[in-house]
Amino acid sequence: MAKPRVKMSSAGARALLRDPGVRADLHNRAERVRAAAAAAAPRDDQPGRGDDVHFADSFRVVDTTTDRAVARVVTVDPKGAIKEARFRTLTNALDAAR
Repeated sequence: MAKPRVKMSSAGARALLRDPGVRADLHNRAERVRAAAAAAAPRDDQPGRGDDVHFADSFRVVDTTTDRAVARVVTVDPKGAIKEARFRTLTNALDAAR
């Protein structure tokens, strides 16, 4: 039995990478990751004692386009990188994108 052959169209692949449907799917997946990270982020119940009070509210979805549609989940917390290294909140939330 002969194997099916596939010939890719470069123009078609480029169009698919920028397609509004692909962009919407990526945004929805990123939004699920943002929500999971916000739900799992540590919270400090005693304001003034720690700096984790706003970490859970600091996650944002950023949609951009390079040569393809891109959706990123970022934190606007100035100490976000330190907190991510310590708690792995975004890393652990990645499964929500499935």
